Amino acid sequence: MVTEAVLSSPTIPEKAGAASSSRARVFGIAESWAVALAVAGVMALRIVYAFVYRVDSDEPQHLHVVWGWAHGLLQYRDLFDNHSPLFQMLCAPLMWLLGEHAWIVAPMRLAMLPLYMADLWLLYLIGRALYVQRWGVWMAIVAGCVPPFFLVTTEFRTDDLWTTLWLAAVWLAVSAPVAGRRAFLFGLTMGACFAVSMKTTLLLLSIGAGAAGLMALHALSRRKTEPVATLKSAGLIVLGLLIVPALVIGFFGLHGMPVLKQMYYCVIAHNASVPGLGKWSKPGLHQ
Repeated sequence: MVTEAVLSSPTIPEKAGAASSSRARVFGIAESWAVALAVAGVMALRIVYAFVYRVDSDEPQHLHVVWGWAHGLLQYRDLFDNHSPLFQMLCAPLMWLLGEHAWIVAPMRLAMLPLYMADLWLLYLIGRALYVQRWGVWMAIVAGCVPPFFLVTTEFRTDDLWTTLWLAAVWLAVSAPVAGRRAFLFGLTMGACFAVSMKTTLLLLSIGAGAAGLMALHALSRRKTEPVATLKSAGLIVLGLLIVPALVIGFFGLHGMPVLKQMYYCVIAHNASVPGLGKWSKPGLHQ
């Protein structure tokens, strides 16, 4: 009887394993609650800040352009704006539905909340692809709480949509080989970024430099490469990259060449040489 009792009782390693499993289960539950509370807290704070955070000078500018679209005016021809038009065009239906009110900033800010949530989700996916799932979760939460990111995305500005599209492009680039349909989607997303903000130019150059450096490392390490597949992927990226900007330019082109010229001045020439500040080669602020 004693022998049977001894044989049937759990050994020390089994007890230790059960205790470790129990601690891991408790820790997992606690971490899940911490993540849920953190996300809920950040979202609640975002809603509060939509009403109480100071209005940046850029927000009335964007709202004015959106108001113009909602009332049948044409950006660049009837209203000056030095930004690409996609964000304002997409926001015009909401402005039309809400109407003209002194408190319009708050609901338009609240409309940016889904983009902020998409940003956090994409940050999680990027972290999961580069590291592990747990790191992805906490990377997204920490990034969402960083003051510059949290406060700027609270405002109603083109950067809200631009950031979401840019993070989507980064996720497409790091989560799997950029080939085939993924290469096309990457280019399409980058093209949409251009249609929201010309700041995409600098980021696209940085991605191009990184890709060139990676190809150089592959060549130095004598890894096997497939030039045909690489060229095919590059072609799909370029094809996707051109679609959205071509549609936007074509839309304004239907309104006549003077509108296209005004669009070029507002989006490119004006930003490259702001009156009174000089040019990039001779910036007036440094004189």
